[in-house]
Amino acid sequence: QQNPAFAVGNKLWQLGRLEQAKAELETVRRSVAGDALLSYQLALHFRDIGLYRSSIIAASSAMNTLGASIFDAPRFLGQLAYPVYYGDMITALADRYGYDSRLQFSLVRQESLFESFARSGAAAQGLSQVIPDTGIYIASLLNWPDFENEDLYKPYVGLNFGAFYLDQQLNTFDGFEAAALSAYNAGPGNAAFWYERAGADHDLFVETVAFPETRLYIERIYLGYYLYSYLYGP
Repeated sequence: QQNPAFAVGNKLWQLGRLEQAKAELETVRRSVAGDALLSYQLALHFRDIGLYRSSIIAASSAMNTLGASIFDAPRFLGQLAYPVYYGDMITALADRYGYDSRLQFSLVRQESLFESFARSGAAAQGLSQVIPDTGIYIASLLNWPDFENEDLYKPYVGLNFGAFYLDQQLNTFDGFEAAALSAYNAGPGNAAFWYERAGADHDLFVETVAFPETRLYIERIYLGYYLYSYLYGP
């Protein structure tokens, strides 16, 4: 609390100036990255104010400093690193579409680290990192009223659109998750090409994926799915 950036960052957060607040508070987080206790305390603080991305990174930093993995760290610390924020919406959406909620928790963590105001260099936006053109496409299929691009930053919209698009890809590829995830990341056209060549063989499919980023994306979401299963159960 004696760190000026901590005070400024919290005040900016209260004023709704999220990007500026995040910049200040990330400075604090990085400054204590080698201190497991302070990283843990920051993870709790960031969680409590809703700066979820920084909370996840701080919790992971605490484990790294301790030399601990998810499997030998306290379960609570692991759950800070792999949280279930927006769980009420995500589980309801998973029930609606009929897929495993752990898949969407892992996808949202990979896409945005649960940061609702996240924006990528490719203009992907919100919790599910939906690009503007895809957002317009999904809004038309859902008959979403009065959709505007900025709506993607609203958790309710971002999660609904991401869930719909994930379900659409799962249906397209006969429930084969690796192909659906590759479509989410690299586009349905690329995924269809790889699926035609490899079929529903997971290992062969991943080897067939031509983009290293997409292969890593699939692997990280599968890892996240497994860790969510370990931390929270079925």
